[in-house]
Amino acid sequence: MLLAVSIVAMIAVVVLTLASNRGVEGALLYGTKTMDYQDYCTDDDPEDDFYVVGTVKMGPKAYIDHCDGNDLHQPYCSTGKMVKQRRHYECPNGCKDGACLRG
Repeated sequence: MLLAVSIVAMIAVVVLTLASNRGVEGALLYGTKTMDYQDYCTDDDPEDDFYVVGTVKMGPKAYIDHCDGNDLHQPYCSTGKMVKQRRHYECPNGCKDGACLRG
């Protein structure tokens, strides 16, 4: 009988410990530090405005619009779980800091 109670108590401790590793909003907790982690793709510039620097976040990484000469590269969420690179857009007035320059 004592062995059965001990086993149930150990299982309860393990279940409570595992269940408490998630914060109220679903962020993973490591010790007392909340990690900014999401397991889905988000895009703060879903219309892919060439004149706005956008950021796509997936997992622990952030993918920011960037320039390669006059070409603008814009990552996007192809699904809720996948990040892809948008076509390369040639900015008519040049590209700087992840956005096309206005004329």
